[in-house]
Amino acid sequence: MDPSIQALLAILGTVCLFLLIMLYRYLKAKCIRRIEYSRRFADEGVHEGMNTVLIETIYNPSLFFLFNIHVESFLYSGIRPESVLYDDSLDMHYCVSTFRIIPPFGRIQRKNIICCEKRGLYELESVEINYRKNPHTIKSEASLYVYPKPVPLSGVHMHPNSVQGDNPTNRRLIYDPFSFSGIRDYVAGDSMRMINYKATARSVIGSDYGIKVNKFDYVSNRNVLVLIDYKYSDEAQISGEDYNAIMENALRVATALICEASESGYRVGFAANCKLSSGEMFMRFPADSGVLHYIEMLKSMATLRANAGMSMQRLIEMYIADSLSETEIILFAHEVDDTAIVNLERLSVMGNSVNTFTLDESFVHIDDTYVAG
Repeated sequence: MDPSIQALLAILGTVCLFLLIMLYRYLKAKCIRRIEYSRRFADEGVHEGMNTVLIETIYNPSLFFLFNIHVESFLYSGIRPESVLYDDSLDMHYCVSTFRIIPPFGRIQRKNIICCEKRGLYELESVEINYRKNPHTIKSEASLYVYPKPVPLSGVHMHPNSVQGDNPTNRRLIYDPFSFSGIRDYVAGDSMRMINYKATARSVIGSDYGIKVNKFDYVSNRNVLVLIDYKYSDEAQISGEDYNAIMENALRVATALICEASESGYRVGFAANCKLSSGEMFMRFPADSGVLHYIEMLKSMATLRANAGMSMQRLIEMYIADSLSETEIILFAHEVDDTAIVNLERLSVMGNSVNTFTLDESFVHIDDTYVAG
């Protein structure tokens, strides 16, 4: 072949290749604008120290393969992908999720294990896909509640008030057949009428194989109210770091009590004189039972701020005005002044029992072996 023709063909080939590359870049930029991306957490809420799953879904609605799509976002330092270490001094951290190949009309789902390390409400809003310095923002909202970690302490517990034979017990002996609270695995002793056949059939298809039964709340007339006083005496010499640690640990112990009471079928309430993000100066949940009530309490406990609001005396007076009776009150406070003592005695006269636990430096570092005084 004539060398001049070979040179011409080489030039034409180079030009065609260049045009194809430019066409691909143009089409890729157009396709990126059409990408659909969403994400969600597998759980609505989990306790501190637990893991959850962040599920990402990306969809390519075009006729072309897309390569190396980088989805950029920011995650709060309180939640982090497994095997990734964050700088605790920063509130948010930059993260990139890379999808190597997305086929035409292909949908890819990716599951990321997330470690939940700090109490709070985490709301994710949007992500960015950058191509040739042209960011494309996609709204992809997801939210996760991280509840306080339940930390049971010996010395801080509820005394049994039921009798089974000759022994006191916390177990509630009667189920409420009208208070359905979920589905659980079958255990020895469950009656046949409790089996949920539809859930059992679905478990055969999924990975969680086994017989499933309906779960009901217990019938109980035992009322438990947990109070936390966020007000520290002005004379107390305590650093802000220690104060936060004490109040966080008090909240964790209160969470353990609430979990224990709810699992035992009791009616449980919670109140604290702390500031809320909504501007209110206290939080108050009446004693009630059921999964929804329990979850709502945990959500509010996840979002409260460790700052004192109204006085504990005023909060107790609200219960006196409501004629609270037949309730076991557990109060965590740094100091109970004379006015609060009088109000607590009034609650005792009204038919309530009151147990007070002191929040001092011992609550800065607590574990399961700590004995509360």
